[in-house]
Amino acid sequence: MKTFTTGLPASQVVDERAWMRLLKRTHAPRYAQLYGGAPASAQARAPEQALDPRCLDGKVVCISKAQKKMSLVVDGRVLFTRETRFARPGWGSPEGEFRIWYMNQDTISTLFGERTPMPYAIFYDGNVAIH
Repeated sequence: MKTFTTGLPASQVVDERAWMRLLKRTHAPRYAQLYGGAPASAQARAPEQALDPRCLDGKVVCISKAQKKMSLVVDGRVLFTRETRFARPGWGSPEGEFRIWYMNQDTISTLFGERTPMPYAIFYDGNVAIH
């Protein structure tokens, strides 16, 4: 049987043993490898972008409506920041502290009659979503 340079036999099935051997030879990609640059958390934060004190403990999604950004923060350390959208006028998003109850990378909203993509939606407070 032919083998690859990894020393694993060439077959049509990757069984658990082969998968584990492959995992030992790899690593999780760094942010720069995936996105071609440093994450927003690596850039200096201006004073007006200081974290809300509620975002300093535990694992939280910290959102700034003023900046239209959301950040994943773990124990006060920003892991990544993304732009976000909020509800159309008259459909204001509630403010406060909430628990996330559902996340989905392929959500499509039909709330306003059209099919609106909401990639990587994070649902909280009933049916309210960050996306």
